[in-house]
Amino acid sequence: MHQFAAKASQASQCAKEQGKFWEMNEKLFSNQGKLSVADLKQHAVDLGLKADQFNQCLDSDKYQKDIQKDMDDASKYGVSSTPSFFINGRPFVGAQPLDGFVQVINEELERAGVPIPPPPPAPAPTAAAPAPATPPPGLKAGDPKAKPEVADKGDKKDDKKGDPKGDKP
Repeated sequence: MHQFAAKASQASQCAKEQGKFWEMNEKLFSNQGKLSVADLKQHAVDLGLKADQFNQCLDSDKYQKDIQKDMDDASKYGVSSTPSFFINGRPFVGAQPLDGFVQVINEELERAGVPIPPPPPAPAPTAAAPAPATPPPGLKAGDPKAKPEVADKGDKKDDKKGDPKGDKP
């Protein structure tokens, strides 16, 4: 674990007290070069947290015991980086593509004598968008004159008589 990991983890827990755990989590991962205590406190301000409450929580180290226990457990199981996963006790370390997870899970299912489910069907192809209408000769696309004209059926709001032919003034 890096030197800022424990305090950054505490910052997430302190943000959780104010309902912003995931927002702080995202802030920390998108600003991995800014994890000093001063940076963590600025992140809290940036997220709209109550600064006094957050700072008191972070300075108190109230979550340090819990975080240390998690770190000790990780060390006991040989985890030294994130992300780390265990699939049926098999370590799976680092950011992995979905296919890697599928392969390990299928191997474990096979080893346990469980039938491997078939892969999901491929998504159906989508219909191509219709080609844009070609404007009449001599006009460019987007020219207001290039729009088709609609015949007036006499249904204007100011036509009180509702003349269907549209030939009355």
